[in-house]
Amino acid sequence: MEDAVSIFHQVYDVAIDDKHTRETLLAGSEGVNSNSADVGKGFANMRKHYRTRRECSAYTLRLSQQISAPIQQTLEQLGFTLETTGE
Repeated sequence: MEDAVSIFHQVYDVAIDDKHTRETLLAGSEGVNSNSADVGKGFANMRKHYRTRRECSAYTLRLSQQISAPIQQTLEQLGFTLETTGE
């Protein structure tokens, strides 16, 4: 299953979003006169400039070797299209 997680992280790495969200929240909550409006502005700005992220269904994985049935099933359930190149 580690292979499926690794592939998924290449499409969407939640750690990047987590880092940006924490930085935004910390920046908005620091300072003497900060309030929830500052956090809201920071969050709105983060959403406005959010990085491009595609759904798994936008990707076709071209596999050079067979993968186990459970991993194949997981990747297909996530929405990936799978092709085996037979190399």
